[in-house]
Amino acid sequence: MSTNNRRVSLPLSAALAGLWACSSPVEVDVQIVNPCDADVIDEVDFLRFEPRGTDIDSEGLSTIVDVTDRALAEPIAIPLTTDFRLVVTGHKGDPDSPIAAIGVSAATDLTAGEGIVPIRVPFALVDSFYRTTDLTDPETCSGLAVTRFGATATYMPASGTVLVVGGEDRTEDGTFQFSRAVELYNPADGSFSRVAELPASLARAFHTATLLADGRVLIAGGESLIFDAQNQPVREALRTALIIDARDPAEVKVDPNRDVVPMQRKRTGHTAARLADGRVVVAGGRDFTPSSDPKDQVFVAEVEIFDPDKRIFLLPDDGTGAATVKMAQPRAGHSGLLLGTGRDVLFAGGYNSTGVLRNAEILRFADNRTRVVTSSITLGVGALFHAASLLDDGRILFSGGYDSLEDGVPPASLPVNASNDVEMWEFRDASGQLGVTCRATMTTGRGFHTQAGIGRSNAVFMGGRGQDGMPHSSAEVVPLTAGASCFASTPKVIEMGEARTDHVSVGLGSGEVLVVGGRRHSSTQDIFGSSIGTAEVFSPARNP
Repeated sequence: MSTNNRRVSLPLSAALAGLWACSSPVEVDVQIVNPCDADVIDEVDFLRFEPRGTDIDSEGLSTIVDVTDRALAEPIAIPLTTDFRLVVTGHKGDPDSPIAAIGVSAATDLTAGEGIVPIRVPFALVDSFYRTTDLTDPETCSGLAVTRFGATATYMPASGTVLVVGGEDRTEDGTFQFSRAVELYNPADGSFSRVAELPASLARAFHTATLLADGRVLIAGGESLIFDAQNQPVREALRTALIIDARDPAEVKVDPNRDVVPMQRKRTGHTAARLADGRVVVAGGRDFTPSSDPKDQVFVAEVEIFDPDKRIFLLPDDGTGAATVKMAQPRAGHSGLLLGTGRDVLFAGGYNSTGVLRNAEILRFADNRTRVVTSSITLGVGALFHAASLLDDGRILFSGGYDSLEDGVPPASLPVNASNDVEMWEFRDASGQLGVTCRATMTTGRGFHTQAGIGRSNAVFMGGRGQDGMPHSSAEVVPLTAGASCFASTPKVIEMGEARTDHVSVGLGSGEVLVVGGRRHSSTQDIFGSSIGTAEVFSPARNP
């Protein structure tokens, strides 16, 4: 085994021979790549190599290598396949010990390979964060082309890439600029690439991004700066949506002449969800007024639906044509999730001109009718700016947030007193009702954070603001349970690469979670802070 700084060539380098029938042999050069900010290979004693792909006997072809053994391993004959992946796990002390580190290569078409085919495996300790890494130059951390907070990140399953759009940055003169750069993150090589640019009139932040059924992405609403009659910049909610075609990563298309769609209402801080039938429900949010009072804004009650076939936003009615469907209460700063039925969308918490909202409601789209179902459940987490996600088993996970406008939307200071509460709900389809299944607490309060369910058994809570308003540099990982306590054990606190809030996170399909951008503050007096141009990946304990 040879080592070059953080780049490690393993005994299997240039030794995995792929043979199939009368096909010519293809030599596969396997290289494990440590993250740019960690030396993971030194943390394990044994490596298990498991080839994956069509017609490959993964278990029968797996092999174990002693890291301290510098002799070349015996070649492994594997079938040529169009979807070859290599899973590498690291083990401490004993090859049968629990997985301590893991890496999964990008899919490679070996049938098209000639000569030596390079396979790069990004390697990381389980339940850890590592900076995105340029796999062609492993000592280099990769990062965004521009710094941004309030952006969106959308996983593109067809290509395995992540589309990053929008966000804003505070310039040196104290003003804000909205990012026009459209970027793609490619886990296969660890790179961020600037692939397109939005027209200035379409730049935005705090919008929504929804993957459509055909693989395009709908960017809806948000906020930007316009110039008033005195040529002064004024923050305004947007009434436009844009369709970005990133199905071909080599040719991302942004066509303002064809793909800009007017919305029915201005809105920022809203939510969007794609129904099982392909339509997109956009609900909630607000518009701005000159007042600094958070309650003195224009809160949106009307629901609108994007029809991808007609390329138009419509205001749905109740099925009889008698009334336009509205939320029971207009709300912003809330959460919105499509439930497992594919037709029911849950909205929880938020605020409006009456103050904080602690209730929830469901919009059901079925049989050409839209029905609003209110719930008597009161949120047990902070009503404002909490995090919510739908777990693989159908339960809804809520965490953190703020209990009052004074804490969550202060006029001239950082948000404070974030909640550390966690609870899970379940939706009963037969009755259309919600029920609380369990409650728990994180080790610290978090608001403006993100969370992710990892399979059916674990959750991770990432970054956000703490009790004093300063961004966290930590995350918490915890196994989930079906019991009344939600958590099977005390959450494990792990360090992230950087303190961040107003960031975005997205699953990568491999079980890993990408965390993008965000905002940092130098002190509690640094009200606006500055945006972040870094990204990092959470590598969970998993069995890919």
